[in-house]
Amino acid sequence: MTIEGNLLDYDGNTKTPIADLITMKILLNSVISTFKAKFLTIDIKNFYLEIKLKDKQYMFLPADLIPKEIMDTYNLH
Repeated sequence: MTIEGNLLDYDGNTKTPIADLITMKILLNSVISTFKAKFLTIDIKNFYLEIKLKDKQYMFLPADLIPKEIMDTYNLH
């Protein structure tokens, strides 16, 4: 979970690796050259790719924000 990631005080690397131009060209060429192929692309702002962080970050989540069903199921009281 990322909560207000731009406001965290983290000294490590915060960039997320993305596909390079060659990878995109290969992907698009594959779609274009495939008969009746369909392609969808979307832009997800601030998407996190589950990269392992060097240092862990923790946050406090008040219990009243967690639904009662989850509190009961996992015995979080």
